[in-house]
Amino acid sequence: MKELNQQIIEIDLIASHAWPALEVQYLGGWLLRTSYGITHRANSTLIMDELPEGDIDSAIQIVRKFYISRGLPPRFQLTNASVPANIDRKIADLGFILEMKVNVQITSLDSLIHGITSFGVEIHPTPQHDWLSTYAAVGDYDSFSLGIRKSIMTRIVQKKAYATAIFK
Repeated sequence: MKELNQQIIEIDLIASHAWPALEVQYLGGWLLRTSYGITHRANSTLIMDELPEGDIDSAIQIVRKFYISRGLPPRFQLTNASVPANIDRKIADLGFILEMKVNVQITSLDSLIHGITSFGVEIHPTPQHDWLSTYAAVGDYDSFSLGIRKSIMTRIVQKKAYATAIFK
């Protein structure tokens, strides 16, 4: 179980770096992240490890103040690896509600690269105009939201690519 939890934490960190918040503050093993309220991942506290002092109540108050001072609702991103193990019950007892569940799925790149498709694919290192237009339309993003999302994309330091399916 410890090895599985470590893999979950590693994937959460990769995902956090792949969609980097504009502002990140550390509170022990907790990452407090904000990006003008655009996207839940970039505007939530990722709980990956214990707090230095282990005082959960004080930490939750710090999280609340952090987000409220920025005009944002305090949010927590929890996984099966979040510690302490009862953190979900603790924040629920304080009135927080489950907003959404997310399933993270991974696969090897080989299985994607060598798959057979009935459409063509264009891959670019930066988002192209048509890609951004489609992304904005499908997500129903206004210009402010799209601007924040584009700024998040520019902060991604890992190797990245933007793919567009071309239907024949």
